[in-house]
Amino acid sequence: GGVSNRVLLVTAGNLFLEQVYSVLPGVEAFKAAPDAALDPDFDLYVFDGVPLPDPPPAADLLLINPQPGSAGLLDFGGIFTDTVAVRLADSPLLQFVDWRAVSVRQAQAVSAPWAQPLVQAEGGPLLLTGERGGHRIAVITFDLRDSDLPLQIAFPILMANITGWLSPGRAFDAPTGLQPGDPVSITPGASTTTVVVQKPDGSTWTSAVAEDTAPLFAETAQPGLYAIRLRDSQGEQPAGQFAVNLFSAAESAIRPRDAVQVGQAAVQTAENNNIGQRELWPWLLAIATLVLLVEWWVHHRGARLPKWTLHE
Repeated sequence: GGVSNRVLLVTAGNLFLEQVYSVLPGVEAFKAAPDAALDPDFDLYVFDGVPLPDPPPAADLLLINPQPGSAGLLDFGGIFTDTVAVRLADSPLLQFVDWRAVSVRQAQAVSAPWAQPLVQAEGGPLLLTGERGGHRIAVITFDLRDSDLPLQIAFPILMANITGWLSPGRAFDAPTGLQPGDPVSITPGASTTTVVVQKPDGSTWTSAVAEDTAPLFAETAQPGLYAIRLRDSQGEQPAGQFAVNLFSAAESAIRPRDAVQVGQAAVQTAENNNIGQRELWPWLLAIATLVLLVEWWVHHRGARLPKWTLHE
């Protein structure tokens, strides 16, 4: 935990986007002009009303008001104005957003074989998502300024949902200098159904995600690199790596452990207090959502993102 996603917003200027990305938790956002050279070291690229470079960045993408010539990712069918939402997918990305209350002046009629519409209007989709080449892509088919969506309280929540799905970041708490046998706490997102850990020898450990329990991975006997992947209803997404090695400055530490992992079982010490193990994340999520809404309104009048410049 504690690792921010680096997001690059490529736009000619959109105050709504700048404001929302300035307050999203777990995001370090930068802004670049449409004609700027793009640095490759970002987790997510947001293209607002500009064509994609060809080839597009090898990362997750959010396309807003996509334009023809977007590296062949989308098929364009013109502009449509019949934008009242008539069909909504059952998706966590749409939580707390009443799309039937959103007014959109016009949108781009786009489609792609890899994309599924989450919000469908009579004239075409308003929101699509999918995966292509191992990376997730979301498409909002209209200019935010052609709608009242940014003026609604649901806007920062929608953007947080989309950004979290596109680039979930590091979903585990693994300090540097992990020793064989050290457990790793995994904290997947709300839509995750299964956690998969690939061990250094290529074998995998799989755990279903329970509603009230965060998975604890303790099969770290092998030195080497471990890779974590998260599965949800729309596929599988890499969530980071951690290393286990035999060398540590704390090798001589003799502090007693609360539990010793023996195979699949954890042997507890005689003294045990389960109160400290109660899951707090549902309450923390509610608090974080409230803070996000407050910050959205506080920053609504003037937040700006730093410009991204390449250093020679």
